[in-house]
Amino acid sequence: MPGVRRKTAPLRAALAQLSQPRLLLSDENILGETRPPSLAHGTQLYPGAEARLAKLLAALELQGVTVALALRDPLALLVSGWGHQHMAGHEVAFHSYIEGVVPQDLRWQELVMRLLGCEGVHHVLLWRYEDYPALAGMIARRLTGVAAAARLTGQVAPLLTGPSARALASVARIRAENPKLDYKHALRRAMQQYPRAAGYPPAQPVAPEACADSQTRYQADWQNLRAMAGVTCLTAPGRSSATSCPDQT
Repeated sequence: MPGVRRKTAPLRAALAQLSQPRLLLSDENILGETRPPSLAHGTQLYPGAEARLAKLLAALELQGVTVALALRDPLALLVSGWGHQHMAGHEVAFHSYIEGVVPQDLRWQELVMRLLGCEGVHHVLLWRYEDYPALAGMIARRLTGVAAAARLTGQVAPLLTGPSARALASVARIRAENPKLDYKHALRRAMQQYPRAAGYPPAQPVAPEACADSQTRYQADWQNLRAMAGVTCLTAPGRSSATSCPDQT
């Protein structure tokens, strides 16, 4: 804790100068990292989330905090994380990547309950990853408190996409042709040759039936979240559910 307080001292000092401070912190790793067991373990998403968040809020001496989260199908989240491990140069089978995780039992509701139990947290704001383009303006206004932010439009195409199935399958050939290339750079070259943007389908290590089952659980989880006290769920107009099978981004 002393190290965290030392690093956050300038921010605390700046907040102390404001009569009505409003602080917006955004970092995808606040609750955990992008691979198990930090991302998921057993039946929990981000098992260390409340401890990490509590440490940050205590260091900043914050109260009345709203935690904002973009959710997605837990199975899709795992598939995405697996793809990005490959992009980081870690060749790993999906079953090894999710070892110790029970994907069918992962629920966002369980995580949100833990976050609401953190000292300093009074509200959780949620939206679904797949709804972001339609909700970008509303999200920006909610986060910043600036009415003009509602005019923001969402980035429809993902800024960072995972490898296509063809790209993953091509890595061995590319490395055989270029022995000096490590896995990371060979995959990068394969992704340039077979990009998702050109229509090559994503690498999908999960059966369609498992995708469909996960979507059903995800929708039920979302409905349960909408009924929770202390939680606000933003939903795109005219859209009540997601129907796409999990893929990589």
